[in-house]
Amino acid sequence: MTLGIIDVPVINSPSWSIGIEFWLSALFLPLLVRGRVIVLLILAGAGYLFVADHAHGLMAVQTIYPFVSLGLIKGVAGMALGAAIYKSEIKINALFARLDEQWLAALMVLALAFIASGIIWQGNNLLNFAVILAIVPILARDSFSRVRTANDFLSSKPLVWLGTISFSLYLVHTPMLVLLRVPETAQSLGDVNAAIFLTVVCVIAAAVLHYFFEKPVARAVKNFNSEAGGASIWAATIAAMRPRRKGKEGSLAAKASSTELFRRR
Repeated sequence: MTLGIIDVPVINSPSWSIGIEFWLSALFLPLLVRGRVIVLLILAGAGYLFVADHAHGLMAVQTIYPFVSLGLIKGVAGMALGAAIYKSEIKINALFARLDEQWLAALMVLALAFIASGIIWQGNNLLNFAVILAIVPILARDSFSRVRTANDFLSSKPLVWLGTISFSLYLVHTPMLVLLRVPETAQSLGDVNAAIFLTVVCVIAAAVLHYFFEKPVARAVKNFNSEAGGASIWAATIAAMRPRRKGKEGSLAAKASSTELFRRR
């Protein structure tokens, strides 16, 4: 089930999933994007059919198949389907462009509801495949721009802010969920209350990480690039970490500081 790795305690369970995301992206995606659409669709369909047909039996008997991993198969199948959708972007956009705005809005609502139900009641079956397909009308170009209500909602300040901290949220959510012990929290608070509590904690942690680590590092890298011209790497690094002054005076001071550090070295 896990390429020969027996079910033993690990630091965090999602580590296997995250490893799949990274290595499949690095190794398989460059090959898949070169394939023909029909080949990609066949590969995706075959992968999900295998998962739907074999997953429950393999899990029931708890047998280890060294060369079979359901996560690996679903990862390849999902990327193949994504590559096929990407290659068919023009045709998909043209298809949804013919729909009236009201019908497009209704289709998007149904798609979102179906995706949400698939996430809540997910299993290793063909519903996973259908849930992925349901996102196609949402990803179609101009879908949200044509549906004004959805566009206004997604452009609201809270959602824009969540998008701003999204990378920090991705980095921090797994360690936070591991530290907070999701099963114990759900048992003590109840599933709904636990979900709300864990979501709030993860968002707060992501905001802290974004404002006190991600932004300072991004600013330091930007300053480093501007200070690095002609100076040593150490001088440029120290100068980049210092607060920048506004205007011409600040620019001259930064250059003088960088030059002085270079001379001392």
